[in-house]
Amino acid sequence: HDAFLASPLPLPDSDVNGVRDFRQCNCAQPLRTGLDGHGAGGLGGGWLALALAGLLRRRARRALGAALAGLLLAGTAHGADSPPERDFTQRLYLGASLGLSRLEPESGCRCYRVGDRHDLAWTLTLGADLGKRISVEGYYTDLGSAGIENRFGRAAGHVDYRHYGLSLIGYLWNDRDAGDYPGGFDDEGYFRRTGLSTYARLGWGRMDNSADLPYERVHDNHLHLGLGVEYGWDSGLAARAELISYDGDAAQLSLGLVKRFGKVAAWAPRRPVVPVAAPTPPPAPPKPAEPAPLPALPVVYFPFDRATLTPAARAELDRFSAALQRRLPRRIEVRGHTDSVGSYAYNLRLSIRRAETVRRYLIEHGVPGDHLEARGYGERQPVADNRTPEGRARNRRVDFRILAP
Repeated sequence: HDAFLASPLPLPDSDVNGVRDFRQCNCAQPLRTGLDGHGAGGLGGGWLALALAGLLRRRARRALGAALAGLLLAGTAHGADSPPERDFTQRLYLGASLGLSRLEPESGCRCYRVGDRHDLAWTLTLGADLGKRISVEGYYTDLGSAGIENRFGRAAGHVDYRHYGLSLIGYLWNDRDAGDYPGGFDDEGYFRRTGLSTYARLGWGRMDNSADLPYERVHDNHLHLGLGVEYGWDSGLAARAELISYDGDAAQLSLGLVKRFGKVAAWAPRRPVVPVAAPTPPPAPPKPAEPAPLPALPVVYFPFDRATLTPAARAELDRFSAALQRRLPRRIEVRGHTDSVGSYAYNLRLSIRRAETVRRYLIEHGVPGDHLEARGYGERQPVADNRTPEGRARNRRVDFRILAP
């Protein structure tokens, strides 16, 4: 105590418990912010590491690995059962969130230390969906203040944190598939931004501080990282939970809402443009010919738990579509079926996907879509014994029924 009172540091006259209040020190910049210049420094706080460990479970492990390998290329990927030529509906959105920040400026001397590391934080965002897996987002966030104490535990001041910048949002996984939408595709949830999704954030931002104590900001510009979970509704409203690390001394955990504007356009296959020929005199009416016979109805088979066409199924559908060019009934029912492995509800969705896959293939090969009606029957109409592998293989099929010749 005597050695401290004899130090050259200026000391006010107030006393607390017999020790003078310490408000100043000889260091020019006793506090430092913006320590690392990148969000990976926030891993030291343990927040981002904890979230990463949770997201690495089950299916999200593969999704995160793929995203870290090519986040910027994610918007070009398509589902296995989705047309690659679809146009994405780009939409603007606004967002706001409220959360908890963790702020740990570095003390460059023994005079000060961080007392209160946590504060309330809020964020405003303006973003745009650029592709089915990629969005870009501008943001402004007020992270609150870190409370600074002197060596005796008395409040000495605070350091305020603010951050603004631009982020790329890469959607890693979505729980929706074709069976959740009538006539949908495997990547429908990504296109609509609906259902449950996980995403990663990568971006550039700038830190701004203010304090009633001397401080030094080591890096103004920062590369930040984040992980989040989003659930979207068809109305364009979505809820988010997110963890962002701006730097080694600044991170944020938040809950928020996002509102997207505009509607997702329905997709229809592109048909070739046929040039209009010059009018010619009507020819003489030909002699009525015998109508072509109705085509034989094929059966196409599918692999276990899949709705994709095998080479043999494609060849069978090629022959069938050519026969339909010669004689096309007014209505044909495309009937999807499954074996009995799995739940009834899952098999019903799988049978609908199989029927839709065959219907789209026939449309792409010249059969008018208004003549085809896709319907799934699940496991209700087996043609063989589901207790044997051979019987189950025969039940994993799509067949046809003429509704109106």
